[in-house]
Amino acid sequence: MADSPKATETAQALFCAVVDKRGEKFPVNKTGEPIPYSYKDFKTKAIEKELKEIFNTAKLDAPGVMFRDVDTLLKGDNSWYHSSVHIANKIYDTIKKFAGPKIAKAIKSKGLDLFYTRGDRDVMNSITTIFKSAKKKAEKRNNDSTRVGIKPILPNDLNKWSPADIYFATEYAKQNLREMASTSETKHLSKPIKLGKSLVITGVASFGQFEIFNAYIKYLIDLGELLPLSLKKTGASQSTVVKSLNYEEGDVEKYFKQKDVGFRKFIFTENPVKFFSAFDTKILVSDRHKLQFRDKGSSGESKGKGPSFSFQCVIVGGSEALDGSFGGDSLPNIMRSTPGCVEIAKKFTLSEQQKLASTGLSLGLEMTRTPKRQNTFNGKWYAKHRNNPQVIEYLKYAKSLGKQTLNNDADKGKHFEDMFNSREMQKLNVNKKARRIGQFLYSKMLGGRLITILSALPKPTRDLLVINMLRYAGSRSELSAPHLKAGDISSF
Repeated sequence: MADSPKATETAQALFCAVVDKRGEKFPVNKTGEPIPYSYKDFKTKAIEKELKEIFNTAKLDAPGVMFRDVDTLLKGDNSWYHSSVHIANKIYDTIKKFAGPKIAKAIKSKGLDLFYTRGDRDVMNSITTIFKSAKKKAEKRNNDSTRVGIKPILPNDLNKWSPADIYFATEYAKQNLREMASTSETKHLSKPIKLGKSLVITGVASFGQFEIFNAYIKYLIDLGELLPLSLKKTGASQSTVVKSLNYEEGDVEKYFKQKDVGFRKFIFTENPVKFFSAFDTKILVSDRHKLQFRDKGSSGESKGKGPSFSFQCVIVGGSEALDGSFGGDSLPNIMRSTPGCVEIAKKFTLSEQQKLASTGLSLGLEMTRTPKRQNTFNGKWYAKHRNNPQVIEYLKYAKSLGKQTLNNDADKGKHFEDMFNSREMQKLNVNKKARRIGQFLYSKMLGGRLITILSALPKPTRDLLVINMLRYAGSRSELSAPHLKAGDISSF
């Protein structure tokens, strides 16, 4: 069973709070490993008392998580203990570089002065309320019929605006966010906030653009009142990094340039001989990282419903954790926000994806239904469906991108028979097999379409589209909030 994000994020908040209270880092050996090495040895009676005291104070606010949840996580997986220590220590070492003076001073001195929040009412719930208001106003602005040209892609949820898992906050930040969230078009702040020479924020009514909302968050960070932190698991002290995103002007662009990010090459199949073993299509974007596209839908079997397909993109390549993702509904939006890609978005609309998913499932169901028995390939299947547009398009990609031998009808019929009889399909019962076949046809068809269209674009346009995909998946688009990211150096 996967580790609970609530427990892992709360564990990290707790260990950051311990460093804050102590005013010093956790002890490590010459190779950077925690002393003691294991959480079981670390948790003496005195340490357990310290951890519980911090956890149960109002300074650590993580609704829905008990100390025993964090304790069970760390006892069961020592790597999370190491990761929590490494990140807390790294933040201590780099806090002056990234945080405002109040937070930096608080962590460097003894005493627990800051709040460490995860899912709390004052900070995260207030930010959620403000986000919803800003998004509603930005959508209205984007949908204005008088606006022409390329429109920015808006974050479709809070995580795409800010992936912060925990917040360091002062009492001022809590109060200010709470008051801001209580404002409206007619109800304003008791004391307006002036940003720069001309921008005055009176409440949520001022957030007609995400740029203004982001400026407000940056204002709180610069004052040293707030620090949003995205957490990714890390493996070792030497490989633990903290970096700012959307905070310093051009920091994301600088990072992408350093990594030489762009459309490097595509991987439609790792091995043509094992063509049916993988559903995904990958785009190599740096020396290490890839955009992985595939269906991530549910089988629906646990709830007694039919399967649901969902074409999604995930950033892969980090040694310890995934680095972001987006759903199929965001793909056409990213295309429409990229110059030179507005027209191709029509090929990937959500309705088009749903149509292809439905057809793929129907084809899978028919392939598994035979007059005699359900575990035998229906030899008449290809003859019946050879003129199906989705079958035709899928076969084009299987041949040109997947290096499959498909020179005539006999080859094509054999291809589907091999699909039916592949090791990946044979171990499934008939219902799961039908879904799996439909899922494969859907995923590979959309993946092939995407690669073919991207490959035909001019290189600058292709690179820009890939970068916009990365930015959105990693919550670092132009409209994403300033935040810090802590994790392994392999993380994107």
